[in-house]
Amino acid sequence: MANKLGIRKVFKTICPQVFLWSATIGLIYAIMASLQPYALDDIAFRKFFADFRADPSLYLFFEDTFAGIAHQFQFDSLRLSNAAASLFMLFPEAIPAVALGIALSLTLICGWKLSGRKTIAFGIFTAAYLLLEPWREYMLTKAFGFNYVVSSAIAMAVCVAVLKNNTRPVIAAACGFIAGMWHEGFSVATAGGIAALLLLFPPYRNSSTASWLSGLIAGIIVLALPPGTSYRGEGMFMPQKLIQLQYGMLTGSPFYLLAVLSALVLLCRNLRHNFLTPQLALILGCAAAGWVVWRCFMTDYRTAWPMILFSSCGLGYIIGKTDLLSRRIGEIIGTSLLSITVLQLLLCIPYAIRLHNEYQLAFKSTEDGSSGHFLHRSTAATTPCHTLNRVNYDIYLLGGYPAWQCVPADLAEYSPQQATPLLSPNDARLFRGHIVVPAHYGAGSAWICSITTGRTFETVCLLTEFTNQHGTFCYAAPLNLYHLAGGKTITGFTLIRQDI
Repeated sequence: MANKLGIRKVFKTICPQVFLWSATIGLIYAIMASLQPYALDDIAFRKFFADFRADPSLYLFFEDTFAGIAHQFQFDSLRLSNAAASLFMLFPEAIPAVALGIALSLTLICGWKLSGRKTIAFGIFTAAYLLLEPWREYMLTKAFGFNYVVSSAIAMAVCVAVLKNNTRPVIAAACGFIAGMWHEGFSVATAGGIAALLLLFPPYRNSSTASWLSGLIAGIIVLALPPGTSYRGEGMFMPQKLIQLQYGMLTGSPFYLLAVLSALVLLCRNLRHNFLTPQLALILGCAAAGWVVWRCFMTDYRTAWPMILFSSCGLGYIIGKTDLLSRRIGEIIGTSLLSITVLQLLLCIPYAIRLHNEYQLAFKSTEDGSSGHFLHRSTAATTPCHTLNRVNYDIYLLGGYPAWQCVPADLAEYSPQQATPLLSPNDARLFRGHIVVPAHYGAGSAWICSITTGRTFETVCLLTEFTNQHGTFCYAAPLNLYHLAGGKTITGFTLIRQDI
């Protein structure tokens, strides 16, 4: 009974409009995630329960579970996020998609509480979080969603609980440990914020706050100890990047803007008393610790996620607290930002449906095991700009999609004489936006390649063999083309070496 009353009390503290906005955004995300087939890391995590799926039994469930834990311990990470993803992916795509949608909604609700409970603050936080984070990094795959979307919800919920300053030490330590074990990047960021609270505000120097921090640190230590952590992270830790500020200025801009605004309001004597609050200290501490993590692991854009999460929350908090605008204008601006965010997400759904239908058609077309099917299918070059690549076409090539058996229907009319030659030692040509090379590079293979579109960059390229009336050729599908090319015309292409 007490638990029910506690849950009811929590929901009563949520503004109905905030709940509606958060639920809407979470629902749209869940729809897009359910349309996305299992791909990339999803396939790897699903393999842990391959025997159980083939012959469901309690014995095989525990056998696959312990085998998966042993593999993670030796070669990957003991993150609870990975374990949760593996379990949820025993079900159809819609089940983990709904879980991720709920997690996104909870992140936004906690962000509203943490950023000051004003419409303009909530609008700024939501828009920044949904637009600035690296959602294009395959975030509709379930494995990445549990690592970043669910981790965001947990980190924000921990911050809200810590600010309440009334959690029992045993519960705080246990919950902190679970949060610490979920994802080390978010755990370090959250621990940084709690440490700032302990240092700056005496009322938080108690067993509750200390238990939260101790639990998080214990979880981080456990994640750091397995050999898989060193194996997976070899070469990624680069502390020298911490002070090389000329790199990553655009990615770090939310944090740098937050730092400048915070300095301005804290240095102003008339504003300091109003802004130097436990909330701002916690947010700044989390954002700063997230920035350190990102700087030291700049090999991956996704490591910036906690920094951007808390920086977005901080920007909403400071702007909402300045009271430079009337309440009415603030509500209009906040509602407008929320509306734009929802509209952009809604406009992504038709593209997600289109890719889903293409995937289903391709899967049925290749059931006979043959290759070279000509299908009307999307490519990175035809990705609608308004999606911001949120529904990333590349994840349909990586694993689940029969990438090496289907080619765009345009290539049925391919002719070397009608194609545009590229600067290439491989005799590559461009035909209606598609890269084609001679067939002798091998069907169904992946290569490291370089592409020139005003600048030259390296990526992975998938080759698919096809035959038409003019001969046999290979269609080359580069990954990350949408982001790297930026809509510019391809002028050069080189196959460097076969990717193993």
